[in-house]
Parts: sequence; structure tokens; C-alpha cells
Amino acid sequence: MSPYVLELPAGVDIVETVNSYCRTRNMALCILTGSGTVTNVTLRQPTTTPPASVTFHGRFDILSISATVIPAVSPSAPFANGFTISLAGPQGQIVGGAVSGQLISGGTSTESMSMYLPSDVIWAPSARQAASHQPPY
Repeated sequence: MSPYVLELPAGVDIVETVNSYCRTRNMALCILTGSGTVTNVTLRQPTTTPPASVTFHGRFDILSISATVIPAVSPSAPFANGFTISLAGPQGQIVGGAVSGQLISGGTSTESMSMYLPSDVIWAPSARQAASHQPPY
């Protein structure tokens, strides 16, 4: 087994991109973790009868994501995949479930960190005060 790091640009379908990556390399992939943001996520809600999908609009931070992607034997056959994701919304709401549609990337986590902070907030260490006397040498 080999670890891989995939960095995806904003605006791409994560599910399709990972499927394409596995298909072109003829390899299976197990996603253990991920970070960044996604937009307009559709999740399966198995607790409803019959099971339904719900689309959450807006930008969400990824709390956790996992998947297993296995390329099919035939190019026309679907992939065996199951993306599961937990997300945090801008007002602190937590949603999650099985992805049942596109999963559009909103950027990497470093691009999204300033999303909820006002532009005038600066996180810097406090300055040290100069010593009032010189240390003996």
C-alpha cells in the first residue's frame, strides 16, 4: 500500500475526480481523511421512508470524509464507491451522511480559513517587551 495526497482545485466534482484518478491508474483507493470546503452537497437520508436525498446549499467545511473507490471491471459499469462526509456550516450547524450526487470542492482548508473571520482580525503573537537592563556578559 502507498499513501497518496490529492489536492483538488475549487469547482471540481470530488467524486468524479477521484473516480477518474482510479480509473486511469486502474487502482482502488481508500480515502481516510480530507480537509477543505465543499459547496451545495447532496446527502442520502436513509432514515426517511422511502430514503430521500437532501441538498444543502452554501459553503461547508469538511470535518471528516471517507470513501472506498474500486474501479469496475468494465468501463461502462459504475464504480463501487461510497463517499461519507461530515460538514460544518457557516452558522455552526453539523450535517453529514452518504454523498448521493456531486460533491463540488470549494478549495483547500488554507483557502477557506479566512471565510468566517472579519478581514480586520489578525492572529499574531503578542510582542515581547524589551528588557529594562542588559544581561551581564
